[in-house]
Amino acid sequence: MIKDTNLVNSFEALQCLHSYVRFAPEIKQVAFACHIYLLEKVNTSKTNFRDITMKIITCMLRRLQGPSNTILPELLKRFKSKNAKSATFCLQVVLEVFKTKEQVMI
Repeated sequence: MIKDTNLVNSFEALQCLHSYVRFAPEIKQVAFACHIYLLEKVNTSKTNFRDITMKIITCMLRRLQGPSNTILPELLKRFKSKNAKSATFCLQVVLEVFKTKEQVMI
């Protein structure tokens, strides 16, 4: 559903995924299987898509700790990306995590 070409459907699916990640922390595999798609394919040039995607990824970063954290290496890998949108979005996500002042074990 998050891969839908209809922007309204895609945004609703992202909101659903955010609720799922936020309120179902014990079920990790389904939600965390899509983080690569979130980092690469979501239209982050639109403000509402960027905000909801940032919320989803920060929730994922808070949940995963230690060696099971697969999202942080993906974020850091995209810092060197030739795609400027992807690199700046990943940088914004990391800055947002530091701004919230919540402890994220990396």
